[in-house]
Amino acid sequence: MCAYNKVNGQYCSEHDYLNVQILRHEWGYDGVLMSDWGAVNDRVAGLRTQLDLEMPGSYGAHHREIRRALDSGELTEAEIDTSAQRVLNLIERVRVVVDDNNNNKDASRSGNNSTRSKRTTATSTTMEEDVSGSSAHAQSTALLSSNNRLSWPVQHDIAKKTAMECAVLLRNKDNFLPLNSNNVQSVAVIGEFGKSFPRFQGGGSSHVQSEWVRAAYDEVFRFCDNVSFASGYEEDDEDTEQVNTELLQEAIDVAKEAQFVLLCVGLPEIMESEGFDRPHMKMPAQHNALVTEVCKVNSNVIVVLSNGGAVEMPWVDQPKAIFESYLLGEAGGGAPV
Repeated sequence: MCAYNKVNGQYCSEHDYLNVQILRHEWGYDGVLMSDWGAVNDRVAGLRTQLDLEMPGSYGAHHREIRRALDSGELTEAEIDTSAQRVLNLIERVRVVVDDNNNNKDASRSGNNSTRSKRTTATSTTMEEDVSGSSAHAQSTALLSSNNRLSWPVQHDIAKKTAMECAVLLRNKDNFLPLNSNNVQSVAVIGEFGKSFPRFQGGGSSHVQSEWVRAAYDEVFRFCDNVSFASGYEEDDEDTEQVNTELLQEAIDVAKEAQFVLLCVGLPEIMESEGFDRPHMKMPAQHNALVTEVCKVNSNVIVVLSNGGAVEMPWVDQPKAIFESYLLGEAGGGAPV
């Protein structure tokens, strides 16, 4: 999907360097390239730079432009056919996957929840064996071909590698990280983003349904059995300026008893999404209070931020480490862990 904005003076929807030279040639992507909603500036220029699908459409206005470009020779039928074929290929790929899923639905989901748990655990084990290997880009390049069938475990593996490469360590006081797993006796995960409501994707039309979502709480058990949790805040609390003292005290009590604290805060969906601008760069008052107060009772605090945009950090000097995770996708919970 191409973006709305310009890069070096050229709209992304008609950017030859991004769409053709990098995406198609360097990365080997032969699937559909679509626009973000309303991001098309010049449909003919977009087709020439291999933008296949305009969303959500132009109510026929750009169709007329395409016909005029065909008549004038500015655009060729071959260029249109190539884009149309990519769309048809996508339809066929999705149809095959849906048919296979329907045919295997009963077999793959029979039994109780332990079946899914075992499958997820096995997948996670496989991912851990491979995670130190080549980059996510190298791993995924071959899979970008539209001739390959989708494999959810493989895709999740790529998602985890990508998340690990994208997370940014903003602060690491006295080389606090990485931790030696042999010395970790107990960990407190604080914040609903770390367990019940991992903030792994944006709000609005970007929502997707993932096959697996791994939270930080799940990942900590890979190297520590003594893991506690406190919600810290209500993920969907509409009053972002107030502090819930009861939840704050619960988090403080849990943090006091732990050797290390993984504090998961950031921006809830209610504060950022498409269709509106943020009036400020602050996190919810509850999130800021959590960092400040937890750091007073535990000196080994690692803050993990989940946010789609920049945030103010008035407490930046208090935690031992700060990870900027942004929105890392379904496997993002394992990136800082």
